[in-house]
Amino acid sequence: MSIPHLTKSKNGHYRYRRAVPEALRETIGLLEIKKALGADYATAMKRYGEVHKETDRLFENAKNAAEPTDREMVLRTLRKAGASRQQLETIIAGLGWGDGDGMKGLDGLWSEMVVDYERAEERGEKPKVSLEVIRAIGEQRLPAETYTVAKALQFWVDAKRGSDEAKNKRQNNHVKSLQSRMVAALGKDAVTKRPLEKFKREDARKVRDALLTDLNPNTVRRMLTILRAAINRTIREHDLDIKNPLEKLEIKGASASREDRYPFTEAEMKALAPVMVKGKEDVLGILWTILRDTGARNAEICQRRVSEVDLGNSSISIPVGKSKNAVRVVPLSPAALEGVKLLANGKDGTAFLFPSYATGRQTDSASQALMKRLRTVIKDKKKVVYSLRHRLKDRLRDTDCPADIQEEIMGHDAQNVAKNYGRGYSLEKKRSYLERVWIDTPQ
Repeated sequence: MSIPHLTKSKNGHYRYRRAVPEALRETIGLLEIKKALGADYATAMKRYGEVHKETDRLFENAKNAAEPTDREMVLRTLRKAGASRQQLETIIAGLGWGDGDGMKGLDGLWSEMVVDYERAEERGEKPKVSLEVIRAIGEQRLPAETYTVAKALQFWVDAKRGSDEAKNKRQNNHVKSLQSRMVAALGKDAVTKRPLEKFKREDARKVRDALLTDLNPNTVRRMLTILRAAINRTIREHDLDIKNPLEKLEIKGASASREDRYPFTEAEMKALAPVMVKGKEDVLGILWTILRDTGARNAEICQRRVSEVDLGNSSISIPVGKSKNAVRVVPLSPAALEGVKLLANGKDGTAFLFPSYATGRQTDSASQALMKRLRTVIKDKKKVVYSLRHRLKDRLRDTDCPADIQEEIMGHDAQNVAKNYGRGYSLEKKRSYLERVWIDTPQ
């Protein structure tokens, strides 16, 4: 029995070959999927199953991918016509199309679009390009940018992408799953074409209810948290004058989210001190101390390397966003510095401070290990390791620390990354506020 898409070459090597459906070729950018599987049959069959699943996912994601907007279709046509990068940049900047030099094929492409559009209209079919695209090219203008739910999700993925490839893949898969489910609930055009301004509360409720039909409430909450953050980021970064329809959307049955976490009281911090730190060489204890005194997120500390610690200035540098140049520099308390010195001793600059918790899902293991200790003292489910961050935020506020200095210390999502390319507040200024918190922290 023949196996679909499996071929064998004359030299005995197996290969996976599968044609890309015509409707998906422009999105995927290929006519055919080709993958070498090796010469050994058993190995080839094992690899075949993996490649077949990957290809199915590729096709499914392409089906749900955002269709190009009118603006993108115009730019795509200009590229086909031979427009140079400089010409495209000039057009995008709104400085005009020039004399068309270098885009000799544009008239022919435009004429083909007109003919295709008229034929589609006669047959009652959907034209390949909209009338707006044809008019825009004829009038030499670029349509305004359209921000959709699909674009907002992609902006969020791009902004969250970091050096941890495993985490990047998980986030990407979460967003693909969410977008696919939204398409099923609202229709593809509502997700990939409709302007974000027309995404209303009614749509948000439809998405929530559709998700709740086969997912538990906590999973739905996590998915909608991503969607809400993606829309908020798009609204903020592109100055859209709209409200986020997901704000305060109730999800019945969902337990406390990260936003619902409560800060520790000082009495609880005192009770936790001997349980969370078990001696100077306790690695988890050192991690707890750094988290407690910096307000950083667990992964932000677990993934730091020796080179990112400045022992002379008693500080640690934490990346912000994707750029290597964007960091926030956070002062280390004397207790945290003592622990960091111990971890860095004898290691070169590329070594992780916490090698057992630095990559993939190992950071989750660190949080789980800390939680195991924490739960021997604190039983309230709304109080977790992340509560340290809420506590420091509250304590900084009590010291009258300005909001923008708090953001530079703690790296909130609302923080403007551009600030990190400048000098910002001095390390001494940040330390002066943190010291007012450290002095009363139970050790």
